[in-house]
Amino acid sequence: MKPLARLVSLVIPTLLLPACGAPPQTPPPGTPATSEFQGLQVAVGDCLVAPPRANNEAGNTKAFGAALIGAVISQGVNYIGKALTAAGAAKTWTISGSRNIQTTSAEFPQCVTVVRGSFAARGTTVAAWTVPSGWPGDLQQKLATKGLNLDRSPDFIFEGEFVGSADQSALAFRPVIATYASPIGSRAIRPNEERNAALFLSITAPGTKPTLETNPSAAIVLGRLAPGSTRNFGLDSTPSSPYDSPWFSLSKTDSRKPLTVHVMLSETQDESAFLTFLGAVFSDPKVTAAESAALTQILVPGAQKQADLDANSKELGLANDADAKFATAIAKLNACKSAADGPPTVSAGADARSALRAYIVADALLSPPKNDVQPGMIENIDIRAKPAAIRTACEQLAVQLVK
Repeated sequence: MKPLARLVSLVIPTLLLPACGAPPQTPPPGTPATSEFQGLQVAVGDCLVAPPRANNEAGNTKAFGAALIGAVISQGVNYIGKALTAAGAAKTWTISGSRNIQTTSAEFPQCVTVVRGSFAARGTTVAAWTVPSGWPGDLQQKLATKGLNLDRSPDFIFEGEFVGSADQSALAFRPVIATYASPIGSRAIRPNEERNAALFLSITAPGTKPTLETNPSAAIVLGRLAPGSTRNFGLDSTPSSPYDSPWFSLSKTDSRKPLTVHVMLSETQDESAFLTFLGAVFSDPKVTAAESAALTQILVPGAQKQADLDANSKELGLANDADAKFATAIAKLNACKSAADGPPTVSAGADARSALRAYIVADALLSPPKNDVQPGMIENIDIRAKPAAIRTACEQLAVQLVK
């Protein structure tokens, strides 16, 4: 036999035997499933690095909770959808995560923490890991209290904070600190682990896709990051920073609804590809139009004045509508308290309840709302009760509301 033929006859069976001749290996019965998983997770609430803002401090977001309780995003521009479209063309890795929040009358959340790495399942005991530079020494414990249970030091961790405008009409997203350890993915022919990173954040109402055109989104360009590097953007208490995202505003159209914060992290290996990626995102016609409108209001006093007038006109219209619905509700209550026995009383009570509900909806759109009629007050008018009880309930509520 020739040497080459002999080599093939010896090597090929050796390579094929494990795949063809050996039975598949399965774990023995009772072997526990893996307790760790890779991904990106998000936390919203208190900050880990940025100090909490005082109630009277510039950029404080606490007042937003009282003025815009349960708000939903209504104006701005969505970068996430554009970034997802552009990522494939620019050879960019992306990874996403989200977290539900519920705004309260006390405050709007100050910070968003984004962590990529290996997470342990709930109840799994993990060993202590080395905290990255620039972060608090008890980072592992603080992340765990936020539901982010890492089983080793994070591959990427970022903190950013919402910053409120002085007139409480808009928010911006400001980066605080970012640490990068290893990339989302790599290519065998180019093992270099430096990456150009950008972060995209969107806030949506329930049942709304984060890529929807009408959902505005903050875009933070982190730039080139080397493994093991930490970028501290500085703790600036002023209401504006060169790293801030564009302003986006809040509306009370769908008041008192929970929200979801969506985050997408993108990493690009080549700087030229990264610039192509960002160019595709920010040069999109809808993005350009939205940013041009915001810039016009900043640079042209007349445009800002007109925008303010439009906003004031809208507020006056909402106030007029609430006043009209309140007057209608009082009229219905008065008609109810003097209604004839039998079906007329039941009908009058139902009309009063309907009018009061319409006023609650109109009042919720005001900034701030009066909150002088609560759903529980309406339930005092029980249209299944005796006519005399219905009339009494209407009379008592009318006296309570008309002071």
